Parts: sequence; C-alpha cells; structure tokens
Amino acid sequence: MNGWAFLAAVIVNSFIALGGEKDMVEPEDFISKDFKKQVEAILKAQSQEKDDWALLIEDAKAKGLKGPW
Repeated sequence: MNGWAFLAAVIVNSFIALGGEKDMVEPEDFISKDFKKQVEAILKAQSQEKDDWALLIEDAKAKGLKGPW
C-alpha cells in the first residue's frame, strides 16, 4: 500500500485512541476504490504472466529441451 495512506491511518488512529473511540481506520480507507482496483488488476496480470512462463518452462522440460533453467 501507499506509505502516505499508512501514515494517515496511524495519525488518525492516534487521535481516535486519545479520544476514546473504538473504531479504527485502515490505510485502505485513504485510497480510492478505483485506484485500488487498477492496482489489483495490474498485480493479477503480472502473476498470470509469471504462471504462463512457468507453464512454458515445464512444457520445454517435458519435451527434453535444454535451457538456462
């Protein structure tokens, strides 16, 4: 997550603790939902890309091809 969102959550939670309130905030509360969706989509695409490479490498190994792996 964003460092500034974490810092904002720490500051707000400090004030809440001093005031005696029980509801704490999370860093995600300071990040827009659209931005969070975009980041999740990018991370999902990157993990899918890594999975694709792993499948290709396993296929090459099964065929007996030699490479740097």
